[in-house]
Amino acid sequence: MTIICVDTTELFQAPGLDRAGWPELLAWCRREAVTVVLSEVVLREADRHYREKALEELQGLRRSVQRFEHLEQGRQLDLEPLAAELTTSISKHLEGRRKTLLEHGVVILPIPTVPHGKLLDRDLAHGKPFQESGKGYRDALTWEALLGFLADEPPQNVFLVSGDADFAARADKETLDAQLADEVRALGHRAELVKSLPVAVERLRSDVFAKLNLRETFREDEEEEDEEDEDEEPTLVELVTEAVVSAVEALSGEPIAEESEDGRATGPGVALSGVVPRGLSEATIGDVNVDEGSVVVDVYDVYEGDTFATHADIDAELDIEGFADKSDVYGMDDVTILDDDWNEHMMWLSVPRQARLSFYVTVVGGSVEEIRFDVGQAV
Repeated sequence: MTIICVDTTELFQAPGLDRAGWPELLAWCRREAVTVVLSEVVLREADRHYREKALEELQGLRRSVQRFEHLEQGRQLDLEPLAAELTTSISKHLEGRRKTLLEHGVVILPIPTVPHGKLLDRDLAHGKPFQESGKGYRDALTWEALLGFLADEPPQNVFLVSGDADFAARADKETLDAQLADEVRALGHRAELVKSLPVAVERLRSDVFAKLNLRETFREDEEEEDEEDEDEEPTLVELVTEAVVSAVEALSGEPIAEESEDGRATGPGVALSGVVPRGLSEATIGDVNVDEGSVVVDVYDVYEGDTFATHADIDAELDIEGFADKSDVYGMDDVTILDDDWNEHMMWLSVPRQARLSFYVTVVGGSVEEIRFDVGQAV
């Protein structure tokens, strides 16, 4: 069995545990196909981050309201009741998140009782996960918590899932630091750094599906072709395909989330990695051309015989619309100018992009009960 230790970045990406690999991971953990561990340090840090982001948005709303205080209606706006409700809702959400993790069998590692001298020695020796500046106290606690857990476990493969370089080798950000790897090896395990939860899920998919006796992939063209029968019930792939095609078409007009340097969505909108051309701002999805034959469906869990939890990928050509500085447009490929004089400095334009879009689809009793967009990647 593989042990998956999840760092804070993965909770930042999916605070509701409803996307970015979390649905599969929790289902597999519940069925004891993998062991998932989170340190108490990571959970508290993620909770703080969630509260701060929510209150930051509220503060922005307060500033917006203040602009209208000169109006009679503006003076009547009172956000304090909303602030109180938001604070209560945040607490309930975070309590619910912890409960969900525990109910699915996730192990929450307690804060380790490691001597301060040991942490100081690691810091002064510039040992990872400390940075050369000395930053890294919380990461060091997380690492010591993991080592304490591994000390009592039989030899296994360990995936440390982290989207930053805190645990990585200084010369190679994709590889676990050699000293950290040696510390795990001394306990009888083999550890490696994995950059994101979706990557970890993809790496584990085949082994887990074999262990749980689930069929790994379904494609429209792989289904047995019987004589057509108008009264025949639609297959699972047909149900999911129809739902996914409709969901992709409904993305037209939706704003696209801004993207960090490592390809992660950093704000509201549709999460599309590597799709928006550099220099394009206020990007939205224009026309959509779906390749229905490209749908691939993974059934990652089955409940009570007729409920299928699936993850589906589909390819589509998206027209990405947005604004660009006039001087930047000439360096872009395949540009369609929608307005060459939007204002003195900007053009409104459209650029076609190929993307692979992912969805979570739940099928119950022969019908689609829920569909959620996960993420999109340039192809």
